[in-house]
Amino acid sequence: MKREDIWIAEFIFDQSETAIKLYVIFLTGETDKPILSKDKICFYSRNAILTKLASLGFSVLSDKLDDEIALSYDVSKVMDLILFRSIDNEASLINAINTLLDMIKAINMNLSEEYRTILYLFADHLTFNRRYGKFLKENKISSDVLKDIFYWINGLILSNMVVYQDC
Repeated sequence: MKREDIWIAEFIFDQSETAIKLYVIFLTGETDKPILSKDKICFYSRNAILTKLASLGFSVLSDKLDDEIALSYDVSKVMDLILFRSIDNEASLINAINTLLDMIKAINMNLSEEYRTILYLFADHLTFNRRYGKFLKENKISSDVLKDIFYWINGLILSNMVVYQDC
């Protein structure tokens, strides 16, 4: 396996000083797929991901792991963008949507037609435009509906994950 065959996503579940950070390894392809174990998405602690990467043939020093992270999904930040902002200069929302959709596909789950339509419409807009407040108003998409979609997806991911602590 070559280094370009994988990428790492960091998931931040808390913004405090003791933030809960877990990592997912994605295998690249037509659709990027997270590593699964018994149809569950594998999340790794910092130490466990270093061990997993080594087992895949990649040597990464602990203090260099941050350099290897391709995407950071900060749940609190995404919720803040959805509920209180109208511009996403860092592309956090589109990156979150694309990553979460890849994860849902990997575990063979589906969004409802309503959620899928809204999310794809929103993602299409965000692909070319970081400003989204006016778009949401014009398309009659409330921030509460987006919040519900993200909460539902997060719950789905959390109920279909396995966490590896120290290996």
